[in-house]
Amino acid sequence: MYNRCMKCRRKFNPDLRFCPYCGGESRSPKTQLWNYEDKTLVGHEEPVDDYMRKAYRQNGFLLLVAIILIIPAYLAGLYLVFVEDAMELVASELAFIAYVIVAFVMIAYGAFCAFSSKRPGAQVLASILLWVNPGLLHPIAFAFFAVLFLFAWMAGSSKSGSWRRPDASFLGIMTVIGIIAVIWGYFWLFNISGGFITL
Repeated sequence: MYNRCMKCRRKFNPDLRFCPYCGGESRSPKTQLWNYEDKTLVGHEEPVDDYMRKAYRQNGFLLLVAIILIIPAYLAGLYLVFVEDAMELVASELAFIAYVIVAFVMIAYGAFCAFSSKRPGAQVLASILLWVNPGLLHPIAFAFFAVLFLFAWMAGSSKSGSWRRPDASFLGIMTVIGIIAVIWGYFWLFNISGGFITL
């Protein structure tokens, strides 16, 4: 085993924290541990403790709920594009189709990462895609959900010390904000409640 300098990229004794050649900070080699619960190899950067695994799994179930909620909206949008304008698809409609496919794949990938207890950044992106789409229906709703989401993201990031890897317990909160945004979008589209939702 050895450490590698992040500055000059030389290898040196793993007992040293700083590079003896240039004084740069060291980076430990990536190691893998056997996870007896899941029968898989887990890298040292991935969460292995039960608290984080449980929080990620809860976020995975929330993302699955969100996927079930957005499927009708995506299918309705694709139906309108293909049935009403099948003969005359313009560039904006083709872009919409591509976006729907990419967004759905990214949200599904975020759910997969949540169940695999890895890549919190992909889970954050999935949550962003959830609230952005319905939020675009109305500027006040967009600002409202943006403030809620950023507040949750900042709280999770300050707890973990990293913007890319917010604390696992806040990932579920971000996904719940996305689910609320999707439900709001359905209410707004069908104009059910009037008053506050139709602002």
